[in-house]
Amino acid sequence: MKISQILRDTLKENERTQKELSQFIGVSTSTVNNWIKLDRSIPAEYIIPICEFLKISPYRLLIGEEKELSGKNINCNNAIEKEALNLFKQLPEHEQLKLIGRMEILVEDYEKTNSEEQ
Repeated sequence: MKISQILRDTLKENERTQKELSQFIGVSTSTVNNWIKLDRSIPAEYIIPICEFLKISPYRLLIGEEKELSGKNINCNNAIEKEALNLFKQLPEHEQLKLIGRMEILVEDYEKTNSEEQ
């Protein structure tokens, strides 16, 4: 499912308008309309604010379904993990979600690169 379709459907489900969204995130109504009706790309800087407005996770907006965060490897066994977790905890939730998304992309890229080398 396309992001534009997910955005349109979620606005409808939440009984919110494109105008309300545009005012909340600080863009013109025509910009939101272009995202939805013309399937234009939504700049990354607006993903989290859109999710905050709709009270959904970035996973829901980007892939159409919720994704549970796994609790694996939650124990910090070394100084690097402890430092990363301490820094992570200092961020507001919307920045934590952005960081998780970026980390997932890094892991996917790393795995792809390593599988190609073998």
